[in-house]
Amino acid sequence: MPLTDAVADTQYTLNPIDGNDGEAVKVVNSQSSNEYYIFEYRKKQGWNVSMKSEGLFAYHVTYSQSAWSGNTVNNYDLQRMTPICADNAWSTTSEQGDCYPYNGNDKITDTTTPKASLNEGTIKLMGKPVTEIAKTSGNVSFWYCKDYVKEIPVIEPVDESTITITAFACQWNAVDNALYYTLNVYSDDHSYDQTLDNLTVTSQTFTSLTPGTRYNLRVKVTYSDGTQSDWSQVTTVGTKANPVMLQAEQSQVGSTQFTASWQPQDHVASYTLHVRKRTLADYDLLLHETFDKCTTTNTSNNIASSLSKYTDNTGWTGSYVYQNIGGVSLSSTSSAGKLVSPALDLSGYNGKVVVKVNAACISGGSGYTLQVNVDGTTQNITLPSTAAEDYTLIFETSGNTAGKVTFSASPKKKVVIYDIKIYSGNGEFVAQAAPSKAPVETGDHNERTITGIEGTSYTVSDLTAGGEYIYRVKALFSNGSESQWSNLESVLLGGNSYLPGDVNGDGEVNVLDINAVIEAILSGNTTYNGREDVNGDGEVNVLDANQIVGIILAN
Repeated sequence: MPLTDAVADTQYTLNPIDGNDGEAVKVVNSQSSNEYYIFEYRKKQGWNVSMKSEGLFAYHVTYSQSAWSGNTVNNYDLQRMTPICADNAWSTTSEQGDCYPYNGNDKITDTTTPKASLNEGTIKLMGKPVTEIAKTSGNVSFWYCKDYVKEIPVIEPVDESTITITAFACQWNAVDNALYYTLNVYSDDHSYDQTLDNLTVTSQTFTSLTPGTRYNLRVKVTYSDGTQSDWSQVTTVGTKANPVMLQAEQSQVGSTQFTASWQPQDHVASYTLHVRKRTLADYDLLLHETFDKCTTTNTSNNIASSLSKYTDNTGWTGSYVYQNIGGVSLSSTSSAGKLVSPALDLSGYNGKVVVKVNAACISGGSGYTLQVNVDGTTQNITLPSTAAEDYTLIFETSGNTAGKVTFSASPKKKVVIYDIKIYSGNGEFVAQAAPSKAPVETGDHNERTITGIEGTSYTVSDLTAGGEYIYRVKALFSNGSESQWSNLESVLLGGNSYLPGDVNGDGEVNVLDINAVIEAILSGNTTYNGREDVNGDGEVNVLDANQIVGIILAN
């Protein structure tokens, strides 16, 4: 007897199963070829003469070689060959309702009673409707997937309110007869290329992306009959970019003011500009990681592939990383452990980087080594015991704008890291700035923060004459998200005529400048114009005279 695989949008007419021209139709679960429905015409003749009814008879088969060989087809909870009765009743007292059509029931779909249910796969419905079942005196007929539409989904334009510098959310239209969707997202250079399969939803959020990068999105659908659509048209979206600070033009630099300018970004509500006087003790906090989300100790569950769940900052990667209450442990008994920071701008302050880490040996350990690598240079910390201590390392780097800091431990010599701070430069500085709708300045002639700037330039006035200032900017986007701080730029007010240490302004640094500082100290005149405060600490005292001595000796 022929067993025909059903074809979508086809009307079948079946002759009785026990006749010479009898045939049956097979509808297969798209998720498992071992599960299928069989449709055949049972008529009260021959072998079926004693049936209580006649019409389209349906079987639900979940095939297993061992079950058939062992004659245990229906011995267990999973019934592997059962009728799909039109009256939804398995009973010898209701056999008149076994065949279709019966009592107005002329279809088997995902929403009828009985419904087209499945045993195997994640989606427990067949998704392949059998409808318009009809019986004549000589045969039965039915439609399989009538008017079956294979629409290609379309990704909608990405909602601008979901876009930040590292994330966005996308969605697409639901299509009829969809079994699941496949979503592909990739950057222009394919350095990022991710495919998500078996999606039963029509939206997805992506995080931990690269700022200022264009991503391409496309989707396709696997239909309930097992076939797939082509990829949809590509939709593009760009993550928001961090602003880029430009060097100040000399024509816009005066003795007590200068104009800062930066490259414009899209969808920006305002910018925040931060300016401060450069000192010898400056440094910027690039990253602070506390690992407060590590709330248990588990040395068997490697969290390296899901670090974003356990860290304050996105972008951490690694291998053989484990939770340790309030921190992370590195390495296993057989493999080295590694924790790699997100990409950081190490270009400020001529590439000088400071790493502060609070770490200890794992319980029972002593003398283990924690390796710290910054931009290709490695330094080792020997951890004496299980007592956590702070360690500070200073690196001279090439100033990579996307550098990473790597922490490593050897196999069997596990270390625990509780806190990490990474700085650029030589002194600590943390900027606090709130968004504002109009430019608002806070600070003094040494340090200034301006919020709410709507253009891409701003003139900062009333600064210290001849002082050297460093400045940077960040964007507040119209959806409320913020960029990271831009690169640092520096400017020397009054052009290049002022030399650090040239207090009296004669173009040289010598003992006369030391005398000028001493005179300011003795006279009690602490309202300086900026030249007397040689070391930039906000005070005029003997340290400034010592600074001049250092400059003279260095030259």
